[in-house]
Amino acid sequence: MKKKTIIIILILIAAACGTYFFFAGKATLQKTEYKTVEITRGSIQNVISSTGSLNPVSTVEVGTQVSGTIVKVTADYNDIVTRDQIIAEIDKEPLINKLNQVKASFMRSEAQYKQSESKYKRNIPLHEKGLISDDEFMSIETDYLSQKAALEGAKADIETARNNLSYAIIRSPVNGTVISRSVEVGQTVAASFSAPVLFIIAEDLQQMEILADVDESDIGKIRQDQEVSFTVPAYPERNFSGVVSQIRLQPVTSQSVVTYTVVIKASNVDGILFPGMTANVDFITEKVDDVLTVPSMTLRFKPSDDQLAKLRQMRQNQKMGDRGKRDSGSVSNSPARSTQNVKNNGSQSESGRGVLWILDDNGDLRPEFVKTGLTDGSSVEIQGRSVKEGMLVVSGVIDKSKKKKQTASRSLFAPQRMPGGTSGRRSSGGGVAPRGGS
Repeated sequence: MKKKTIIIILILIAAACGTYFFFAGKATLQKTEYKTVEITRGSIQNVISSTGSLNPVSTVEVGTQVSGTIVKVTADYNDIVTRDQIIAEIDKEPLINKLNQVKASFMRSEAQYKQSESKYKRNIPLHEKGLISDDEFMSIETDYLSQKAALEGAKADIETARNNLSYAIIRSPVNGTVISRSVEVGQTVAASFSAPVLFIIAEDLQQMEILADVDESDIGKIRQDQEVSFTVPAYPERNFSGVVSQIRLQPVTSQSVVTYTVVIKASNVDGILFPGMTANVDFITEKVDDVLTVPSMTLRFKPSDDQLAKLRQMRQNQKMGDRGKRDSGSVSNSPARSTQNVKNNGSQSESGRGVLWILDDNGDLRPEFVKTGLTDGSSVEIQGRSVKEGMLVVSGVIDKSKKKKQTASRSLFAPQRMPGGTSGRRSSGGGVAPRGGS
């Protein structure tokens, strides 16, 4: 009887130990907490980045062909002007005086011409009869032709003076918006060698262009009518779009770096883009829409060897009851074999393929082999038979040591555990009052 009792006690102890180690091992596995992200559906694009400046598509510099003092300015910054509208005037008085001078010179030349013409006509018959020599007649004829040329020159001077007088009124040559004004009333402008720029008028600010510098290593990926997105510092949260309109063949070399200028057309219907703004340009070289995506870090995650071993052991324990399936030799599709393959090959075995670790409803890990596609560096396109939108994918392991430190830290004002296993509070005299009183 005593021997039977001892055997029963040993059996109970063995069962208790087995139960303990089973649940302890399971608890150890479940202690691992993972960082997870969801599989989402969206767009991925590859881009080439560059910078450039915004400019109106067409601008006109308005100057003056005559010198003088500005007496009137009728256009200011941002004013909308129409073709032939008066935008400034130069003092006309000197130009009027000049016109009067050339008119007087014309009258004098006209009188001299008439006199020489009359003399020339009178001497023609005399020369024909031989009453005057050829040399004398040639001198009279030369004087006549010279006076005739002087008269024509005087006529041209009058036209020039009249034109200069009309140039004193400066008009807009196009319809547009004044974006620059460099003249004030009372300012003297000199047009002796080149016409000074008084105004810059943009014809249409609803259409802008960006001149972006692209490195020679990337220019081969740029093409005509390519889609472009860009941002400006004034609106950092807003993306604008445009298209490549021209790739200039003239290289620009600066400090041994060769770049090419790419012209981008962009719409500015709402008028919030200003000339001169810096544009951060992204040339979209590849783009896919409506695809499953995961963060790139999920493809780099790999469970530890201990975690893989525990996962295989748990899978084998779950399959122990299915003898027939085990004897059939179908181990190629078993989770244990899958985890072994992942252990040998890593999370990404070859280019274009990878492994995701899925967290199921029970909190268990399982590998999912996927085909990878386009990536932008932070997200990757994936394809797989079993992957679906909303699945939880493991991206890392939560460090429990930090959580334990946070849990262990207590407030200074909370009751503290005292040496010897008793907790108490300090009394006013500096002693410790034991729990429960005396």
